[in-house]
Order: sequence, then structure tokens, then C-alpha cells
Amino acid sequence: MMWLARLRLLVAAAVALILATAGVAVQGRQQPAPEGAREQAKTAPPPTAGAGGAAVPDLAANRALAREQLALIDQALELLHQMSQAGSSKFAAPSFSLWGRRRVETLHRAGAGKAEIVAGLEKYVNSLKEEEAIAERLRQGRRGSTLLDVYDVRFRRMEAEIWLNEEKAR
Repeated sequence: MMWLARLRLLVAAAVALILATAGVAVQGRQQPAPEGAREQAKTAPPPTAGAGGAAVPDLAANRALAREQLALIDQALELLHQMSQAGSSKFAAPSFSLWGRRRVETLHRAGAGKAEIVAGLEKYVNSLKEEEAIAERLRQGRRGSTLLDVYDVRFRRMEAEIWLNEEKAR
């Protein structure tokens, strides 16, 4: 029975590692657009059906996909949280920041209103406060957490609080 529980934990860790590696690989391949292109993209009109017959993207379908992504992000964050509590993942692992940032971006793509975005960011800030406390406890007990892990979680919490304050100010 214990063997099976450990096997599940190892499989969960492997899945999270694969997802994190894939996310980092995709993130690394993306080249930032030149500054002028960013401004042009912000002011460009939405695509319309042209001579080639290209249709306008289905925004409802995109928002539904973004909602599915949010569910996946929540699952990944929960898995990372469980792994960090078990000591099988470092709090400073890049996947934590990656999934948190994805959550904020996806909320906007999902067409979430201000109240939903603020609530999502508050939930994220609270989870980071928990992570910070866990990292500190593990560090003090010398059980797999370092001061760098504590600093990393604290930085991500502060970053999320900035996002929350910016969203509230909009």
C-alpha cells in the first residue's frame, strides 16, 4: 500500500516536471515582438473576412477554451502545491511562476469581468501566502526548503499583489 502511494507521488512529480519542461520550452521559443509591432497590434482592428474568405475567429469558442485552460491551470497549481508540501518539488521551481502568470493572462482571454479577475487574483495571493508559510516552516525544520525558496515565494506573492492592485485600479 505504501509502495503504491509513493508510486502515485512519483508519477505526479513526473507529470508536473514534464508539464513544466514543456512550458519552459514553449516560453523559450517565443521571441518578443519589436516595440513598434506591439503598438501596432494593440491598435489594429479585429480581423474580418477577406478576399481569401478567412472568417472572423469565434470569440465564444476561444473563451470556452480559455475556461478549460483555467481548470487545467488550477489542477497544475494544486499539484505543484502538493508536491512542494511533500518536499518533492522546490518552491523556487520556474513552473510555479509560469503557471501563476498563465492564470492571470488566461483570465483576461476568458473574458472575465473585473470582479472575477480580482477574485481570482485574491485567491492566488492567498495561496501564495500559504506557500510562503509552508516554505518558511520547511526551511526552519531543515526539511527541503531553503531561504531562496522563501524569497522566491515571497517575490511571487508581492508580484501577484501588484497585479491585484493594478486590476483594482482599472
